[in-house]
Amino acid sequence: MNRWRSFRNLALWKQVIAWVVASIVILSGIGAALGEDTSSTSVATGTATTTTTAAPTTTTPPTTAAPTTTLPPTTAPLTTSPPTTAVPPSTTAASPLTAPPTVAPTTPATPPRTGPGGCYPLSSSENCYQAGQFCSASDSGKSGIAANGQKITCRPSGNRHRWEAS
Repeated sequence: MNRWRSFRNLALWKQVIAWVVASIVILSGIGAALGEDTSSTSVATGTATTTTTAAPTTTTPPTTAAPTTTLPPTTAPLTTSPPTTAVPPSTTAASPLTAPPTVAPTTPATPPRTGPGGCYPLSSSENCYQAGQFCSASDSGKSGIAANGQKITCRPSGNRHRWEAS
């Protein structure tokens, strides 16, 4: 008897356990193969940046650095260098940690197209609607003003939609 048939003859719960274990092993292998390379880790604190590699090296710090949070290195010891120049705090500029508030530009809402006498919405032929006329299903629930100044609303009426006085 071949191995596949002997496996398929096992109890269902044993098959399920075997598939779960096999999936975990395969996913662990894929995760290990695609995992991060931890040989180089960069840590930024305050104004100094420290880089660690297999051989300890030192990088020059940036003039301004926003604080970031990263995991500490796990292999080589850290080598730091103090900042070479001190940057005096600015009294006029905003702190680098706070962004200036952003204000969304305001644009006026576009008014609906109106016909003679201020009626809206207009039909595709640029005419005013009247109560009782058909309206499209996409206009369902929309309101407007008829040519005579009466308020109208598009509502279902049987299997169609009609403009009704409201």
